[in-house]
Amino acid sequence: YRNLFRHMHSLMGTNKLSLTLMASALSSAGVDMDIDELECVLANLIYHNYVKGYISHQKRFLVVSAKDPFPSLAGVNPGGA
Repeated sequence: YRNLFRHMHSLMGTNKLSLTLMASALSSAGVDMDIDELECVLANLIYHNYVKGYISHQKRFLVVSAKDPFPSLAGVNPGGA
């Protein structure tokens, strides 16, 4: 999932990624997932430091860090914060 979201971020050129668009991208890749499941996946990616950012549940956006939003996997601590 991380690579798809990273590519979406680079294509869209913004730090705010719509959860609806992310779910549509997953659907086109053959993964049917509703918004609540997507938020759960994103929360786990954030917790394990694969993505730097936060989820705006009310506005249905993932807001990623302006600096290094998808850190290299070599520098990631999979144990969480």
